[in-house]
Amino acid sequence: MAAWIKTNVLREPGDVNHRLAEMGLTMQGFLNVVRVARIARANTTGALLTPARNCRHGS
Repeated sequence: MAAWIKTNVLREPGDVNHRLAEMGLTMQGFLNVVRVARIARANTTGALLTPARNCRHGS
């Protein structure tokens, strides 16, 4: 099981960079994590599914 990481409210850009370094992430790495999490959430909720009017059921 993964260890919990303490949550802090960050207000300055330097704070963000320091916190990312503590987690072993670069800004690009963090953005990739956010992207993957958002895609996974959308897949779970069906938000990325093609609207029904564009689906061809039975073909």
